[in-house]
Amino acid sequence: MIKKNRGMTLTELAIVLGTMGIVMGAVWAIVGTVWDGYRFQKMEQQIQTVARSLQDYYGNIGGVYQPGTHTPYANDTNLTNVVDDNTRRLIPMEMRLNKAVAWSGLRHAMGSAVIVESTDAGGGFRLRIQGLKQEACIKLIMQFPVLVPELGVSHMAAGGGNTDIDPHNLVTPSSTATLPLSLSAATTWCNNPTNNEVLFEFRVRT
Repeated sequence: MIKKNRGMTLTELAIVLGTMGIVMGAVWAIVGTVWDGYRFQKMEQQIQTVARSLQDYYGNIGGVYQPGTHTPYANDTNLTNVVDDNTRRLIPMEMRLNKAVAWSGLRHAMGSAVIVESTDAGGGFRLRIQGLKQEACIKLIMQFPVLVPELGVSHMAAGGGNTDIDPHNLVTPSSTATLPLSLSAATTWCNNPTNNEVLFEFRVRT
């Protein structure tokens, strides 16, 4: 007797679809993790590029001065649009909100704002990296090369902590924190699950 081929029952179909859903969910989770890792590395690279560019530029003119003068900017002046122009090329164009237009605001690779400010009466500048999830915030303050003298990092802060830094003092670069930060310390600093700001201040090399 020839047996008739039967289709899948609703139960069997539900099992197959459920299994496929689990597999696809796992695949998307892996893809998301890899993508987040790439964006984090890109963001860290962008921050270092901006810091080095501003160090070189302001170091060459002797300080964070207003264009064509030796008059320093007042502390906490927003310099984001000042440093982003089409002449000096201090900022990677990929960081512009509108890549074709200078002075349109800056955004890091993880999608939120980067703000540049003046500090130390013309002797330094500050980068504010905003909108970081807790994991990215923790990785950034643990991994950013704050002890590299050429970068000139003088201060680091996040929501739950801050410290002054002397990158030339390899024995005790900070009197208030052990650097590099431990995971537990970094977690205390980055105390918001979804929205943290990391701040780095740089002393201009003259």
